[in-house]
Amino acid sequence: MHSFTNNAKLIDQAGDDLTPEVKAMQDVKVEWISKDGNTEAAGVRTISWKVKINAIHSNIGGYIVTDKLPKGLELVTDSVKLRRADGTAVEFGSVQQGGNIAEGEYIYKPYNLEQTEHVKYSKEGLTIDEDITYIGELQYQFPGEADYTSYELTYETKVTASSIENVNKKAMFYNYAALGDGKDILQYDYEGVGYEPNLIEKTGEYSRSNHTATWTITVNKSCLSIKDSKVIDDIPEEFELKEDSVRIKVAGEADRVIGREKSIIDDDISAYYTLEGQKLTINFIGEMKKSYEVVFDTPIKESNKKLYTTNLGTIKRVNEAILYDSNEKSLTEEPEKCELEIKSWMTDKIGATYNYATREITWLIHVNYRFFPT
Repeated sequence: MHSFTNNAKLIDQAGDDLTPEVKAMQDVKVEWISKDGNTEAAGVRTISWKVKINAIHSNIGGYIVTDKLPKGLELVTDSVKLRRADGTAVEFGSVQQGGNIAEGEYIYKPYNLEQTEHVKYSKEGLTIDEDITYIGELQYQFPGEADYTSYELTYETKVTASSIENVNKKAMFYNYAALGDGKDILQYDYEGVGYEPNLIEKTGEYSRSNHTATWTITVNKSCLSIKDSKVIDDIPEEFELKEDSVRIKVAGEADRVIGREKSIIDDDISAYYTLEGQKLTINFIGEMKKSYEVVFDTPIKESNKKLYTTNLGTIKRVNEAILYDSNEKSLTEEPEKCELEIKSWMTDKIGATYNYATREITWLIHVNYRFFPT
């Protein structure tokens, strides 16, 4: 950031002051390069990065942009894009692996040995004060002729499974980008993006036609390697499991109905369930490497039919599910919770019309009103 000060005053033709001197100051941010990243709208275990270059429209002919990748990330080489401020793409062919940098080319240089450095850096929304290990760098050299254009570099990285397999909370990845003339760094910036493994999700839907809640548990959405895991789900007290309804959805294939005996659901993966009271346990035998959906139905117990046969209004029930590994260790910090709404309104009565001539009120009584099927 640079500050510029300007002074002015009004004088007459003789040079005498007519007004006191006034002063104004203007801050100008000199931004050669800036870095941003997010996981929104990205694929499984994917972080999208954006580098803005030469926002000040200076001459960057022959300059080199360097972007370091932290340990735990893998570059998606065909995702690298460079665009001018007007949106037009810069053609540079494919990203070269290793070698020496040349004008108009992108190269990715994996380090022979990992490089660890202590970073102390702060900007709005980000403070870093820790050791960061880098595994390689992405470089591009602008052609040597004069170039005052601003650019935007975008690319994606995959979060390696090994970097988050034993992490049940958000893992941070700090990325470094710099612009230089081949000898000196003009400016650099860091950005940190957190990635939290998505190991379990829970949703529920209630059908008024058969008074049944259908629950869906998505397991291992981050596609990690999890061996001999289990999902424990506490069914709300007013519901009961429909025994033949437990099924597992495998992407691109028909649902697999599972029972109390072990059965194969996918390559080298078997599953079965147990039920103790209201505790439903889904057991996966084998090494899970992709995502599965567990779906099951729970009708309301006959002894609790008052939930839908009386005027109780909206009733909410919270259901919890937990994913455990083979050592009975929870793979998430907190249980996955799902709130289900049951809307019960059996009867309703309103004054529908009033006849002024006869002074009669016609009353309307709704039975099975609004939320209860006829």
